[in-house]
Amino acid sequence: MAVQAILDSTTRVVAALHPVSSLHLGAPSHAVDCDVLVCGDDEPARTQVIALLGDLGVRALDAGVLRNAVALESLTPVLIHLNRKYKTNAGIKITGL
Repeated sequence: MAVQAILDSTTRVVAALHPVSSLHLGAPSHAVDCDVLVCGDDEPARTQVIALLGDLGVRALDAGVLRNAVALESLTPVLIHLNRKYKTNAGIKITGL
């Protein structure tokens, strides 16, 4: 949302990859074994990002408008704690879909 305020109002902003460990993002040998929630106010932009992530073998899900990204960002400290405590690379999976 802060980014959208800085950019031109016609710029499409999409938030994704919040709960994905930097270890997974930085090394192709580490598969992304979690769901990626995608937020943005522009539905076609969300759909495009979801398709791009799908091309990378990642299950990406439409998580609605950009303001929902605040909740996704709030998960990051919890996942960091879990990963440190349990020496793992925990992520989020959405069930029941």
